[in-house]
Amino acid sequence: MNNTRSILKYDSLLFAIVLAIALFKALGFSQDVGKIASGMISHTLCTNVLMLNRNRADVEARDLSALQRRFASSHIDVDAQTVTSSFGLGPFGNTSTAVYRDGCGCGVTGNFEVNQIKEQSAPEYKELSIDSIEHWPSVNRAIDGVNFEKLNSVVNNAFTESSTVNDSMKNSRAILIHYKGELIAEQYGEGFDGDMPLRGMSMTKSIISALAGVLDYKDKLDINDKTGLPAYEEADDARKDITIHQILKMTVGYDYNEAYESDPTNLLSTMLMTQGDMADFANDVELRAVPKETWDYQTVHSVLLSKIVRNHTGSQEEYLKLVHEDFFDKAGMNHSFLQADASGTFIGGAFAYCSPRDWMRFGLLYLNNGLAQNGQRVFTADWAKYTNTPSDASLKSRAYGAQFWLNAKSQKQWIPNAPEDMFAAKGHYGQYVVIVPSLELVIVRLGMTFNKEEFNIDDFIRDVIATLK
Repeated sequence: MNNTRSILKYDSLLFAIVLAIALFKALGFSQDVGKIASGMISHTLCTNVLMLNRNRADVEARDLSALQRRFASSHIDVDAQTVTSSFGLGPFGNTSTAVYRDGCGCGVTGNFEVNQIKEQSAPEYKELSIDSIEHWPSVNRAIDGVNFEKLNSVVNNAFTESSTVNDSMKNSRAILIHYKGELIAEQYGEGFDGDMPLRGMSMTKSIISALAGVLDYKDKLDINDKTGLPAYEEADDARKDITIHQILKMTVGYDYNEAYESDPTNLLSTMLMTQGDMADFANDVELRAVPKETWDYQTVHSVLLSKIVRNHTGSQEEYLKLVHEDFFDKAGMNHSFLQADASGTFIGGAFAYCSPRDWMRFGLLYLNNGLAQNGQRVFTADWAKYTNTPSDASLKSRAYGAQFWLNAKSQKQWIPNAPEDMFAAKGHYGQYVVIVPSLELVIVRLGMTFNKEEFNIDDFIRDVIATLK
């Protein structure tokens, strides 16, 4: 009997210990998820409400998922230019604050104080400049070589919904198509227009690559140089020999996977949504392969590339000038902006906002080999060629250039029956700038497609090309 009681006590104690450990892990997991989710929510509201003056209820209804809306609460302080959001229930959650600064956009505080971040404000650089806006052409529906009846059907279908539930809709916000020097299609979803900045998500990577191209044009950056990152120079592993070229082409081989949808507390989301100094966080990511020998799509490359760009400009004043004057102004992208983290480095992996027409100008900039529509050269033709040249390592998987996706023949070619010279900037939730030099074609599609099955970019591209005789 005593032995039985002892066993029962032991089992009860063991169960209590296991339960306590499970609860402790659940609490830690939920707090990590809460920190990431609250960071994304506060940043989204900061950008769209404080910067873009969109209606808060509309942003919450259309830019946040159902889960985010259900478990989040936010406070917007217009005077302080901050948004504080909480996600989760009681101890099973967390809180984040995003801060807006002129010229630097919104940034999640991380371990920085709000006043520290506010000091980065640069009022002389207004995110939404209205100076020197070029005339935007009307859609030309009379040019030869286009079946406009079919093209209009393809574009209209991209806005046709089969559901009224936001998370199950296409939520197309803008589609623009430019062909052989003419705008042949331009359509917007309700509440959006050609000059409203819309987030590009990972298309930001391609913009950071363009900034590197500007520095190359100015002879301030050599892609064959080592990164120059202090943490890498002091490393006792292969990181000390990594080159800027390998960072641009994503062939470093970092030891993590971009599993942000299957793993809610993954490294990528932790870096983008919770860190005040993302490059400092990225510095510590270890390697799992020999640099140059493998290719992996990893945002750590882009975050570190942005830090490299900053380090090669010199002063903070020159850094801001590079972004606002040498890139956006020269490219004619006057309704566009990047956003910096709390340390003042423009974020390499996400959070660029450009108007639909500016995203088209971005695509045309590459179609025209670095020459903007206004006649100003932004980067060299050699840089444009370098951008859409695949690394050997990427051809063993998916063809990839310098922060752009390519359609070159590879083990997993993007669209086998589409032109092989096609390349694109791509972003989560259905953001695309697709460039096809052989067809003189640029396609822009922007939206908020939470369910990727609702809008298939491959089918859309094929359908558009099929209308071109």
